[in-house]
Amino acid sequence: MCSSFAPITNSNDQSNRANPAIFIVFDFIFLAHKINITYHSANQPIQNMPFYGLLIVLILSPIPFGSNRPWSWSLLCLLIGLLTISWCISYFLQDKKMQLHFTRIKTPFVLFISTLLWAFIQTSSFIPESWGHPLWQITAQALGTEIPTKISLSPEQTVTSLMRLISYGLVFILAMYYCQKSDNAKKLFNCFAVVGFVYAIYGLIIYLGDFNKILWFDEPNKSAVSSTFINRNSYATYAGLSLLCIIPNILRQFKSSATYGLNSNYGKQLFIETLITRAWLPTLMFFYHRYRAIPNTFKRRIS
Repeated sequence: MCSSFAPITNSNDQSNRANPAIFIVFDFIFLAHKINITYHSANQPIQNMPFYGLLIVLILSPIPFGSNRPWSWSLLCLLIGLLTISWCISYFLQDKKMQLHFTRIKTPFVLFISTLLWAFIQTSSFIPESWGHPLWQITAQALGTEIPTKISLSPEQTVTSLMRLISYGLVFILAMYYCQKSDNAKKLFNCFAVVGFVYAIYGLIIYLGDFNKILWFDEPNKSAVSSTFINRNSYATYAGLSLLCIIPNILRQFKSSATYGLNSNYGKQLFIETLITRAWLPTLMFFYHRYRAIPNTFKRRIS
């Protein structure tokens, strides 16, 4: 169990000090309440600012190696935290608030919180000694000193994993809240579909052109399309999620063609256009992921 999360170390004396940013946020909320700042329908774009910020962050997050480096995932977590704070402020200032229906995600939410608590327990020294990893006791005996026993062997990495997991949960909450509006949900799906297509085109150009680079860094022996990701399996997951974002749009178009009926000229035209212009990409990506036949054929012809 300890391998799933990296261990966490307790912070120094600064952990007992209050974070001044917290007071700044509360001062802003109090001031906004005093001057009676309200959001009306004319300010709808302002209410959606955290949503657009979330879109921008999620669009750009794959660029720095899939945000899978310490500096990039730390920056991602920081931006998600700032977006969450702005969402809380926006929610507080709204006249008409959308409800966040936690009852619909009660079971996943409880499981998620349980995972966070278990990860936190792994970093704590206030546990029975029988729970701790044996290497802590062996190290204490070898050094002849007393070392707090923890479940995790690397508390610092556990804290990092915990931070990242919390940020992913916040992304889910923000997306769930704003995508209660169908317009926001359409924007999110369409945006991810287009961005996923752009990353796929970039990856294919780098692979077929034998550039052997990821961004401006050299990547020798590049044997598969990985776009801006280091691990090709990570990119395959991202590409698959991008394909899933295309499905609602395809189903919407098929529903429209079914509404008009295939007997009418418009229904036939819409069905054929949808089949040709929208269904080719999932088919192409499926065959590439399964057999890698198309890129390899192109590559042999180029060479």
